[in-house]
Parts: sequence; C-alpha cells; structure tokens
Amino acid sequence: MEELQIKRETVCENDPIPFRLGNRPALDGLRGLSIIGVIGLHAHLFSNRSAFVGVEIFFVLSGFLITCLLIQEWDRRHTYSLKRFYLRRVLRLIPALMLMLTLFLAYQWWVGPKESALAVTRGSLRALFYYQNWALALGPIFSPGLFGHTWTLSIEEQFYLLWPPALLLLLRRTASRNSLLCWVGLAVFLSAFARFILYMAGVRLQRVLFGTDTRCDALLLGCSGAIALCSGLIPGTPWVITLRRLLALISVLGLVGLTFWFPFEIDAEIVLVYFLVPALALFVLMEALLSPNGLLSRALSQPWLVYLGKLSYGLYLWHSPIFLHVQSNHWEKTKEVAVEFALTAGVVLASYYFIEKPCLRLKEKFATAS
Repeated sequence: MEELQIKRETVCENDPIPFRLGNRPALDGLRGLSIIGVIGLHAHLFSNRSAFVGVEIFFVLSGFLITCLLIQEWDRRHTYSLKRFYLRRVLRLIPALMLMLTLFLAYQWWVGPKESALAVTRGSLRALFYYQNWALALGPIFSPGLFGHTWTLSIEEQFYLLWPPALLLLLRRTASRNSLLCWVGLAVFLSAFARFILYMAGVRLQRVLFGTDTRCDALLLGCSGAIALCSGLIPGTPWVITLRRLLALISVLGLVGLTFWFPFEIDAEIVLVYFLVPALALFVLMEALLSPNGLLSRALSQPWLVYLGKLSYGLYLWHSPIFLHVQSNHWEKTKEVAVEFALTAGVVLASYYFIEKPCLRLKEKFATAS
C-alpha cells in the first residue's frame, strides 16, 4: 500500500517509453474503491465477495507499485538500495500498526478477562511480526481473532521481504526485460498452479487460502505489469490502444459482476476466480495509467475517492477491531453502523495526520536519496 509521493511526470499515450510513475491520483482512487469493498463486508452491508475483490486489487497494486519504484531506481543508478527500501517500508507500515495494536491491547487488559487479554496479546504478536496468515493457514481451527484481518498485511510483508532481492538478482542476470517478464510470468503460473494442486490434493482449505505461496500470484501479476510498463514493452500502436481499452472495459464489468453477482462454487473459485480477479484488476490499473486523461482515470481520480485511498492503510488497520467491538453489543443496525463509522473515522484521521504523515515525510527522504 505504497503512498504515491514520487515526483510528478506526464506520459504520452502513444509513446510508452519512458514511463515514470509520478503522482497518479487514479491509483489512490482504485485503493479507495477497494477499501470500500472491504469495509462494506465487515459492516455487513455488502456480500463477502466485495472484500475478496478489494483484497485482490490491493495485492495487485502493492506488487505493481514497489516493482515500479525499484525498477525506476535501477534505471537511474543500475542498482537500488535494499536497506533504504526496507527502511521506507518500516516507516510506512510499522508506526500506525504499533499504535493500533498498543491501544487495543491496553483496552483489552483494562476491561477484559485475563484469558481474552492473553488471546489478544498472542494475536498482536502474530500481526506485529507478520505471520498471521500462516497462523490461519496452519492452525488447528479457523480462529482469526481481533487482528485476523492482518493476514493480508502478513502476505504483503513476506512478499516485500523476498521480492526486492529476487528482482535485483533477476535484473543483474537476465539478458533483457522480456526475459525478466517471462521469469515473473513463470512465478505467477507456479503460484496459481500450487493453489490448484493443493486444493485438488485435499489439503485443508485454510492452507490454500492463506498461504503466501498460494496467494502471491496477485502480487506477482502487479509486478509483471510494472516490468512491462517501466520497460516500454507495451506498444503504443492504435490497435494496441483499442485492445487495451476494450480489455479495461471488460475488466470493469467483470469486477463489478464478480463483486455483486458470483455464481461460482468453491472449485471454480480456486481454479479460475482467484486468478481472474487480479488479472482484471491489472487491466484496469494499466489503462488508468496509460490513458491519464481517459474516462476510467478521471472516474478513479474523483477527489473524495483519492482521499479515501490515501487513508486506506489506516482504514484497513483500524476498522475491523473497532467493528468487532461495536458489533459485540448487538445494537440496532442503524446505530451500530453509525458508531462503527464514527469511531473508525476519528481514529483513522488522527492516525493519518499525527502518525502516518510525519513518517511519510521522513520516508520521502529515503525515496529521494541518491
């Protein structure tokens, strides 16, 4: 969930070389739509497919953004600093996470029974050290707990740990960017294939759904899009532009359909949909970037949606434990939703302006260091 803070540059639609990420409001808008889907599910306003689609879009965005930034640094310097990359990630993610965990832990130890407080403490350690997904994947029963939603952050952080050094090795060893793209495409296939094989072999569904190896194809699809775009591998010919726009339109309709009308059973879901949704998200993302003045990009760049996208990390962190606490009171639905949203908005805004933004300014120093 990388904050878009890099120097703004424009892209000529018919000339894909060079591409610079710049400040892209449409990507924040895409984040905004994704967090609406996730929050809508946990507030019991939308179907459970809305959160699934939102999470997959987050994965694609994360893979795309970190790869794009790393490749652009490589193109400038013929290397990139892993130390600075990890420092940026720590500054972006850890302060807000630690604040959230600390406040809920203190509250639980203050008002809750000891057994409940101990369970929340164990959950906070899983969240802080980013192994929540494996606790769910390998645990004896499905017990996500107060911080169960951090399984997605765990997958992302494990991916961030492995992907930058792997990309550095590939950039040094591959003969061309086409070759690099083929290697990443192979990794996408292997992740999706592993998910299929494990499911067909009768492995527990939790292992299939929460393992990093079986869910990283969405992140890798985002990486492949960044490689293609930053390396000028997407032609700017008229027929390619027409095809790109058609695929984006089909993808928008497909994502809406899969969010609100989902006819598949679990077999087709594992085999097809878990790959299809991030692929559709990638087509939407690419069109929004390559046609910055197009209808899709303008729709995603609405100020309220962009602002929501900027708050998306804090919203994701805070909303689930707040919602769980409020819902435990079993209030009337209107009151429940009003309290949930009011509390979440208050703490998220405080976290963003007093914790996240100062850390982002510090992070920017590492992003711009030569």
